Amino acid sequence: KKEKREDDKKEKKEKGDRMQLAPWLTLSASELLEIASPPGQGHLLKPEELQQCFRMLLKTSSPSPEISVYQLDKVLSKAKAVYDQTSVAGCFMLKPDSELSFSERATRAFLEALDRKLMEKFTRGNGSKLDSLFEGEETVTPSMLMRKAVSFALSPDTIPAEKDLAVSLAQIGGHRETGSMTRPVFFRALYLSRHHRHMQRTKTIKARSALLAQQTRRSTWWPEGSHPARQSSKQRAKGAVPLPKRKGFRVAAFVECLVKLALHRLGSKGQLELQRGAPTWWKCTWLLNLLGMRFTETVRDKEHEDNLKRLIGQDRPAVKTKDLDFWWYRMHQTDRPRYVPPLERLVRHNPDLFQPWKAEAPILVPEDRKGICPECQEQRSPSGWGTPGCLSCSEIESFCLPFEGHMFSNLVKASSVGANSEVSDMSYLSPHSEFVDESGSFQLPFDAAELSQSLIIT
Repeated sequence: KKEKREDDKKEKKEKGDRMQLAPWLTLSASELLEIASPPGQGHLLKPEELQQCFRMLLKTSSPSPEISVYQLDKVLSKAKAVYDQTSVAGCFMLKPDSELSFSERATRAFLEALDRKLMEKFTRGNGSKLDSLFEGEETVTPSMLMRKAVSFALSPDTIPAEKDLAVSLAQIGGHRETGSMTRPVFFRALYLSRHHRHMQRTKTIKARSALLAQQTRRSTWWPEGSHPARQSSKQRAKGAVPLPKRKGFRVAAFVECLVKLALHRLGSKGQLELQRGAPTWWKCTWLLNLLGMRFTETVRDKEHEDNLKRLIGQDRPAVKTKDLDFWWYRMHQTDRPRYVPPLERLVRHNPDLFQPWKAEAPILVPEDRKGICPECQEQRSPSGWGTPGCLSCSEIESFCLPFEGHMFSNLVKASSVGANSEVSDMSYLSPHSEFVDESGSFQLPFDAAELSQSLIIT
């Protein structure tokens, strides 16, 4: 019993030690900026400005102050809580549904549906078409919005009553009695609806990720007595049961999992027989097309958001809404430091990532092989690639998978005689085939050792 008590005391002490961070783990202003740079930066502070922030937080006059990791974590958590509280208190557009009245929920749903319809209508061609919305009108009234929604064929269930719409619009910059607002204030209301939709999507993704991580932890099998939380101090000191090693999940593993998911989705869960029995390269092409469509939708969404910001402008509205104006102009209209997600950074710098002129690598094709392929009767792409399933113009063997040194090269490539004559697929059984020896017996182009090696690889 005494040994058990001592082990429990040591274990509690070790747990307490693990929870505490060493006081020498500190960061300077330049180190923090270096850490914050790789994920993508909008407008980072200068080192001098960040040093001034450290002096205000630590209440010191040191010329090069450093902050501990523990204090920095507390500061970031507090700043995130204040930001969320300020955004929710700004207007009803960012509050949860449980805190809204019926008219406020109906107004927010109406603005979200109208914004989606505008993005679908004005991002197909030139984005400047959004400028023509209510062009020449000084104010936008609730009745004008309802008529515009009917002309856009919005569902009647999403169009609220004119009185409820006027009361709700008055809370986000509209006139107190009529609910009418200027065009910039109307575009700001649309942007707020988009911001709420983005917050809901982020919250859903985080909840799903947390649930998946919890399920993964529960499904992980540990040998008896090897779980870190259930090991005693003696077991950890002796190291009797080794802990499972962790491996990095890199880009190659991610791409492999993505392709396997696509093959499983179309092969095992395909709704049509054509999907289940399609070749592998068809399924990989479907995956690339799906990623391209989703990325194109993100690019259009970003263009629509930039157009809304441009139409909102920098002018303050005539009708003052203190909390909303403070949150909007401090968070969206100033060059403040802002985290840029990887997808948004990719959309900014490479919006044509999946376009043919950017996605396909150009290849050099002889002049006599350009044009329409005589086998599949398909035109080559501008970069030189042909049909992936055609043996004549795909160029996969020449540029992607050179089979000259492969043990199955004679089986994959057709002979010159069979390629120029109408011979069946079983031509290798004819006496003139290259797989028939002088005695007339069939012989493979590899020996038994290579065959056994290929079976092991398979």
